[in-house]
Amino acid sequence: MNGTINPQSVMIANDDPATRAEEQAVSNFSKGMNCAQSVFLVFASQYGIEPAIALRLSAAMGGGIGRKQEICGAFNAGNLVIGLHFGNSLANDKEAKEKTSALAQLFLDRMEKTFGGTTCSQILGGSSLKTADDRKLVKMKNLSELKCVPCIRITARVLAELTLPKTKES
Repeated sequence: MNGTINPQSVMIANDDPATRAEEQAVSNFSKGMNCAQSVFLVFASQYGIEPAIALRLSAAMGGGIGRKQEICGAFNAGNLVIGLHFGNSLANDKEAKEKTSALAQLFLDRMEKTFGGTTCSQILGGSSLKTADDRKLVKMKNLSELKCVPCIRITARVLAELTLPKTKES
């Protein structure tokens, strides 16, 4: 991607951090970012990651990693954020490793229960993303809107609830 992204250009005003995060992630997706980028960009700045770097870091995760339709890109981005927030920064920090792994498992279990699976293939009901013709068919069936957007929305909400400071009303 050429140029830089202004973080304020992808922000949406709302008082509830979780609602703001999910709206921002869906807005990012509607602007052409892949599912992983859409989620990761929402949270990257709180860890000092520049928007352009965040986009590049998460670029290959879209479509279940390079459109291989493995773990959903939004869920991959979710685990990156969980790692950034709770992960170990020292090799021998076993407590942080255990907490991070447990949270990643809980997160994926929740997504699996909500969406009937964790892979793009499962979520898209077997529809493929591998070829240009496959992607046209997915677009024609409106699967990005019907299946991907809810994954992005709920992933962003869960991450916000886990990692963002709460407002007084939340």
